[in-house]
Amino acid sequence: FGLGAVLYQMLAGRPPFDHATAMRFLSDPDAWQPPPALGALAPDLPADLCATVSAMLDPDPGARPTAEAVAAALRAIEAHLM
Repeated sequence: FGLGAVLYQMLAGRPPFDHATAMRFLSDPDAWQPPPALGALAPDLPADLCATVSAMLDPDPGARPTAEAVAAALRAIEAHLM
């Protein structure tokens, strides 16, 4: 989750959640709302990169990709860009 938040901020130029939203999620996990779509904020990004980062921000730890899956996805995205 943390790496997804860092990647989101690096790619979008803003954090995925503002302070008030993050605090609300911490106090009430049922209030979860996904961050703004990364592709809408940075339309030139590859769709598979946006999907990978979005999956990393899933509130359910079991639904998030493993580190190995993230690494493989990022390598595939990089290879496609070259």
